[in-house]
Amino acid sequence: MAGFEIRCNLPDHPDWWPSFWLIHLGCWEEIDIFEVFYDNANKLTHTIHASDGMLNGAVVCDTSFKNELRHSHPGGSGFRTQFHTVTLDWTPFEIKFYYDGVLTWSKSRYYSIAGSPLPCGTNYAAGPYLEDLSFPTKSMYLTSGVGVDDDPDVAPLTSQMEIDYIRVWQRTPNERYTDCNLRTLTGPQTLCDTATYRVGGENLQVVWECGPGAQIISQSGAQALIDALPNYTGWCTIKAKASSEYCAYKEFTKTVWIGKPQKPVVETSPIGNPVVSLAPQQTMTAIMTEFVGASPGASVWAAYGSLTRIGPTQGLQTLYKAGNAGNGTFYVYTHNACGQSPIRYGDISIQQGGGFFSLSPNPADEYISLLGDASALEDIVAVSLVTPAGETTPLPVQKSNRGDSGQIMISTRNIAEGLYELSIQLRSGETEHHLIRISHE
Repeated sequence: MAGFEIRCNLPDHPDWWPSFWLIHLGCWEEIDIFEVFYDNANKLTHTIHASDGMLNGAVVCDTSFKNELRHSHPGGSGFRTQFHTVTLDWTPFEIKFYYDGVLTWSKSRYYSIAGSPLPCGTNYAAGPYLEDLSFPTKSMYLTSGVGVDDDPDVAPLTSQMEIDYIRVWQRTPNERYTDCNLRTLTGPQTLCDTATYRVGGENLQVVWECGPGAQIISQSGAQALIDALPNYTGWCTIKAKASSEYCAYKEFTKTVWIGKPQKPVVETSPIGNPVVSLAPQQTMTAIMTEFVGASPGASVWAAYGSLTRIGPTQGLQTLYKAGNAGNGTFYVYTHNACGQSPIRYGDISIQQGGGFFSLSPNPADEYISLLGDASALEDIVAVSLVTPAGETTPLPVQKSNRGDSGQIMISTRNIAEGLYELSIQLRSGETEHHLIRISHE
C-alpha cells in the first residue's frame, strides 16, 4: 500500500468539478481522494467505490452491487483562494484522508462482530471478525482532472485548477503494516538431519512444536532449528504459533517428510500377481500408484533379463517389451534429498504356449505347491531351481494325488531369498520353466 498527496489551488468558480482519484479498471474499485461537486461547492468530498460483493457465500465481482462510502468536509476559509493539500494514507488495514494535514475521515477494513472498527496497531485476540468488502485492495491508476457543469453557459472557461505538486510514496515495509495473513512457514519439504524453519515477519513471538520423528534443537524468535530423530521415516508436522504487537495470534503448520522414501507400489497392465505372463514381443505398462516421500518424477525405471524398457526412465509410468523367450524382471525406485527408497521388483514370464503346471504361492516362503493333473505329475523326472547366474539346485519333491488332479510340495525353507527359475523336467524330454520369487518376510 502507499500514500498520495496533491497541493493545489481550486478553480475560483463553483460550477467546475475538480478531483484527484485512483481507479482500478477491472472489477471496479475507485478511491476519490477528493472531489468538489458543483452542487456542493463549499465542501471537500472523499468517496470509496467498489463492485465486490457476497453472493451465495462467495466474493464475486458485480457492478450491480455498487458499494459506495462517502464523506464530505467543509472547505473552510480560503477554500478557493489559497493552495491546500489533500492526502490519502492507504494501508492493508485502514484508509485515512487528510486536508491540510488534519485527519478528515478514516475507514477500517476489519470489524468486530459487534461492528466496531479494528484499526491497525492493536493486538487482537483470535476469533471471528468481519471484513468490509468495499475496502479497496486492488492496484490502481492515479489521475487528476477538472469537470464542468452540464450547462456550458454556467461554468465559465476562464477558471483553472493550479497544481503545485503531486506526490506518491510507497510505505517502507515494517511490522505495523504487514498483513499477518500473508505470512508463511518456510523450510525444507524433506528433513534428513537438521534444518532451519522460519515464519516471515519481524518482532514475532513464536512458540514452536514438532512431531513425530523430530525435535527442536534451538529457537530464536521467528526461526527454529529442527533435527530429525534417528531411524524414523514418515510424516512430521511442524507448528509455529506466532503473534506480535500488531498481529493477532496465528498458528502456521507445515507437514514434512523425514528420511528416505518408502518402497513404491506398482500396478501393471496386463495384470500379474505377482508374476506377469507375457507373450513374445508383447508390451506391458507399469504404473507407480504410491510413491510416499518422493515425487513421481524422482524415480528410476529399469529391467534385466528377457525384458526391455522402451518407455521413459523417470516419471509416473513407463513401458516394457518382452523378448522372444525366457524370463525377466523390471524394477523401480524413488529418491529424495535423503536418499533412495527400497527397490520394488516385478517379474515377468514369457510363455511360448500353455504349460502343464501352476505354482502357488508366488512369492513363496516355506514351500511351493506345484499343481497339475495326476498323469502330468507322474511324468515329472526332476525339479530344480536355477539362479540368474545359472547355478542349479535340485529340489526334493513330495507327490500327493487326489483323483484326476494332484500337487507336489516343494520345501523352500532353506532357500535364500531371490528370483529363481523353477525347471521341471518330464519323461518326454520336455522342460517347463516358471519364474518364482523366494521371500521370507
